[in-house]
Amino acid sequence: MVNGFFNTMANWAFTAVVPFIFMSALMDECGLGVDMFLALRKIFGVKRSAFIVIASIISYMISMMSGAVVSALSILALLVYPSMIKAGFPQELAVGFLIATGSLPQLIPPSLNMIMYGLYTETSIGKLFAGGFGPGTLMAVFFALYAYAYLALKRVTLNPVGVEVEKVPLIEKVKALKDFIGPFVIIVATLGSIYRGIATPTEAASVGAIVTLAYVILRRRLTFEKLKKCLLVTLRTTSFIFFIVSASITFGATFSTLGGKRAVEALVATFPPAYAPILTITLALLVVFLAGMFMETFSIVIIFGPLFHSILRGFGYDPVWWGVVFCSILLTGFITPPVGMSLFIFKNLRPEVPWSTIVRSLWPYCGLMALATAISIIYPEVVMFFVRLLTGR
Repeated sequence: MVNGFFNTMANWAFTAVVPFIFMSALMDECGLGVDMFLALRKIFGVKRSAFIVIASIISYMISMMSGAVVSALSILALLVYPSMIKAGFPQELAVGFLIATGSLPQLIPPSLNMIMYGLYTETSIGKLFAGGFGPGTLMAVFFALYAYAYLALKRVTLNPVGVEVEKVPLIEKVKALKDFIGPFVIIVATLGSIYRGIATPTEAASVGAIVTLAYVILRRRLTFEKLKKCLLVTLRTTSFIFFIVSASITFGATFSTLGGKRAVEALVATFPPAYAPILTITLALLVVFLAGMFMETFSIVIIFGPLFHSILRGFGYDPVWWGVVFCSILLTGFITPPVGMSLFIFKNLRPEVPWSTIVRSLWPYCGLMALATAISIIYPEVVMFFVRLLTGR
């Protein structure tokens, strides 16, 4: 148990977590997300329903920049949510859509969950990142389509009162694109360095952090006090993650010692040979989904990731494909009560929203996440297409 903890802390790949957290802190403190929101408001103009597209783009961009749920939800809760309410969106729709969309950074690369999964199962993190684009994009599209369908079926009339209604000149829309230059450079530096073979995922995290730091300095957004705050946030968050990892290793060791791993393997051995693979996948998805309601996602990765990885690899499944599927269903753990992290982040940012509304609003999105995961299982090309496209193998 002790050796397992120190071996994890000494693993070079684990250091990738720190730069990504630092990037997230820099983006929050220096207002990069705010810039993107204001630019998108200019680009999409007076269309009320465009808030759905705006939220999706912001979350997707932040996902590719740092993989930080907190950063995405902060922008969505503090800026997009009040704008959607003023525009006449039903509260339940706005809350559920923004929380679900803001959780996508844990699936769309660079995902911290995928870093942990790759570390504990010895699966290529770069390939996991590539595969995450498939189900991540599916979920983003499903969430947006559901929101538009909700508005149509409920015949919601969006209200222009309280929202800027003046038309933005085309030249202003073009100028607004400049606020995406920095984020685009950060994304290329981070993910591009991985898939061009310039850097490993661990090294790419540091490249991304350096580029982000340089960008905010050039934009004159960074002060000494902001830098100090970013470093303290990074230290606290990293320490918190290390604490979770140490507790998870302890729990995992206890789970194995008490025969938990052998019990799961014995259960799988009782499955009819013809149906054993699909029944094992179903069991794994059910376990991860239920565990996500009561456990932190890093703990689930550390305890159940290696277990089901070894079993399904024995059935001949591609470890990268299964890793992406595992992380896809794991995403439900961010939005399911009672311990879904995204729920608490949103509630902290928007204390006026009742808990009952938050919980009730998210169940349709759990179903959509499960649907995207099921499609990735039935059609593995949803995952493997991006793996081949970005890694060449």
